[in-house]
Amino acid sequence: MTTDLETRVLVVEWIDPLTGEVSVAFREGWVEVDKPPEEGDEEEDDAEWLPDYFMTRVLTIHAKKAAIKAQTARLLKDLDSQEKALNWRYMERLEDVAWLKSVENKKKYADFTYGRVAFRKSSKTIVTDEAAAMRWAADNCPKAIKIETKTKLLRSELPKDESVPGIERETTTRCSVSYPTSTE
Repeated sequence: MTTDLETRVLVVEWIDPLTGEVSVAFREGWVEVDKPPEEGDEEEDDAEWLPDYFMTRVLTIHAKKAAIKAQTARLLKDLDSQEKALNWRYMERLEDVAWLKSVENKKKYADFTYGRVAFRKSSKTIVTDEAAAMRWAADNCPKAIKIETKTKLLRSELPKDESVPGIERETTTRCSVSYPTSTE
């Protein structure tokens, strides 16, 4: 910190956050620390300047943090929107391309430069007529009936390869895209 006879000059110092080393010259990755001119005056009492200076600086930091958080939220919302648009526009076509490549390679996935598209089948049991399914299960598969305070059909206990009245089977194929993770 230097002072001129007529004018006070604020000297900006830079601190290395890892080592604590201080420099008056800018260095990449270092944090700027500004000292108020009042700090250099030995005659001036801290009570005169320190509370206002400290609280102003903290409030400024809080305001900057709030602005960054708001901006980040907007940017993330925008990126989510862009991702949804890409999925809407290209996902079906990507699935087609990946499906052809996976069939060609005789695998359940297709590798690309920036990730992998995999296919996984999942089955879902949909009860369309609870009463008919319960009657059938009572006669043919009692393990599929769970008795609590009310009777409930356990879909996992029903036979997978048999036709059950009141039950429809729905098989879907899910496509998932994965990207390589950073090893740094």
